[in-house]
Amino acid sequence: MKKRFSSILAIGLVTGGFVACGDSASGNDDMDPTQKYSKVDSYDDLPLCSKSNDGDSVYLADERMYLYCADGFWSEFVLSADEGGSASSNTRLNIYAEADDTIPSLSMLYNCSYGYDSMVVFVASLNSYMRCLDYEWKEYKPAKTKSSSSKGTSMDTIATISKITSYPCNSSHEGDSIYVKDDKMILVCDDGDWTEYVGWSSSSYRSSSSSARDYRKGNVLRDSVLGVCNASKEGQYAIDADDEINESSTDTYVCRSGLWLSTTEFELDTKGFPTDTVVGALKNGVWAEYYSSTDAACTSAFKTNDRYTYVFTGSTWRKANTLEICFSKACLPTTAGTVATKGTVTYMCNGSAWKEQLFYDMSGKSFFNSGVSYGSLTDTRDGKTYKTVTIDGTTWMAENLNYADEKTTVALQLRNACYGNIEENCTKGGRFYSWTAAMNLTTAYESALATSENMDGTGICPTGWHVPDTTEWQNLRKSVSSDAQSLMAVGAWSYYSSITPTNSSGFTAVPAGEDQSDEGGFETTFCTATQYNASRYYVFTMSYSSKNLSRDYTGKGYYCSLRCVKNSGTVVPTSSSSVVASSSSAESPAPSSAVVPTSSETVVPTSSEVVEESSSSAVIPSSAAVVETSSSEVIASSSDVVETSSSEEEE
Repeated sequence: MKKRFSSILAIGLVTGGFVACGDSASGNDDMDPTQKYSKVDSYDDLPLCSKSNDGDSVYLADERMYLYCADGFWSEFVLSADEGGSASSNTRLNIYAEADDTIPSLSMLYNCSYGYDSMVVFVASLNSYMRCLDYEWKEYKPAKTKSSSSKGTSMDTIATISKITSYPCNSSHEGDSIYVKDDKMILVCDDGDWTEYVGWSSSSYRSSSSSARDYRKGNVLRDSVLGVCNASKEGQYAIDADDEINESSTDTYVCRSGLWLSTTEFELDTKGFPTDTVVGALKNGVWAEYYSSTDAACTSAFKTNDRYTYVFTGSTWRKANTLEICFSKACLPTTAGTVATKGTVTYMCNGSAWKEQLFYDMSGKSFFNSGVSYGSLTDTRDGKTYKTVTIDGTTWMAENLNYADEKTTVALQLRNACYGNIEENCTKGGRFYSWTAAMNLTTAYESALATSENMDGTGICPTGWHVPDTTEWQNLRKSVSSDAQSLMAVGAWSYYSSITPTNSSGFTAVPAGEDQSDEGGFETTFCTATQYNASRYYVFTMSYSSKNLSRDYTGKGYYCSLRCVKNSGTVVPTSSSSVVASSSSAESPAPSSAVVPTSSETVVPTSSEVVEESSSSAVIPSSAAVVETSSSEVIASSSDVVETSSSEEEE
């Protein structure tokens, strides 16, 4: 880290106001002798110098000095006796204190690690200091630099060090300071030479000419290490290979106007870069080592394993970010609205950064697989048409249901939604439903088991279609070899390096989210007709970061997206994996004939337990409570239901 001591820094951090000049004084010893300016006792009592009090003046009693607020800094002025106590403009002093580094804003503040312990940083945007202590940056008030109105207290600012020739260092300016804006450094007039002020000790001056005495810092001579910086070496770089000077993070110094100045990584990395090139041009650095975090999806010519990449903004060069490197294209105000792709994901430049276009940000984009033959389903209730796809003999909707007639279907009232509560989003991602809404049941069944006697497997699906149960979802999973990527729509899911949606099945699962407040792009949750217990039901989920179609369960009040399945022959409303209530369950008991086996294999449990069921078998309940589970689940006694793990995945 480059050590640098900032100048013209305001001391006062305490907010608050004071009375502007012209107020009366009491005549006390610590009051303004001229009785023209209001009093402030000490540095700590100074308010922040801001636009609201710019130009105000005050008498600082403890230091017996006058200050005025200008350009965000408190500055000293002295009164000229021959002008009757008026302020003299030729003796301005900007109060400053030592800091190890100066940064523009808090966003540039690095991590407070062991290596930065006790370091003090001046934050220009806050006009205040931060100190690294115990791995945490804390506000810091440095000791005040002693000031007086005597010789050696004036400070001016110059843009570049080359301007120093306009400021002669002679006996009348001995001790005066000049702040060099471009290099953020202070030069002090000492024994006829301008020298760099580092702030380590009273001997911390480095002579600006070879004829003057050597300037020491830690008993190390810059000229002795690097050679004399004179006109013949102007602009040349020298390396402190043994880090004897210990003043540059790069161990590299440049000779400028008689001074060896520390150089930054940026300066070295962009050495020789043009300043009149095309806006948005990219160029690899030439000095700093950098290990790129771009992944295999990026094939950019600027992707390197050992160099930073820089972009020209029109006035200067800055480091390019990962996506700019990946796309070989800068994101600037001039390129706002431009799109680029990474894998199957689309990004758009907003004028300052590339932003991933999430599912609901996309308009009018079709995600269906052009290589798959789709069917069509028209819902006669509202006239909406959906694509359908047949996978391993079962016909599924290839879009999420978007049925919302709450007058005709009362169960939908207050139990369906669109993302962001915006109707247009339902045309993109379908509608979210609670379990009871999807099954067309009253809210009473959010905490009670529904049976085949009071639950129609059709739910809110169009005529001839029904809500799929866990068996049908399991069969779908098997038909694609448990690979969710073959079900996921291409270009709809957020980017994840190890996931590549292909939609080879044509199922076209989109990342609609879990409910109206869940941002699309990352996941989706599908309804099933199968209850887990009285208050929960099974769902199947997909995530942008997983290759699995996973089974889980959730509360009946939570939402899901619905894909209806076409009836085939005689429809058993709740299928072989239905849940049937016992005589002790809510509502009325179901007769033993309520569940129709789907094969010749029937398992009959005892009165105190439920036997596991294969995907092709049916359960005939006894008087005990019955909850259907998958072949890997443990079931319950007549008094309660034993849950399995909260989340399951089957490969």
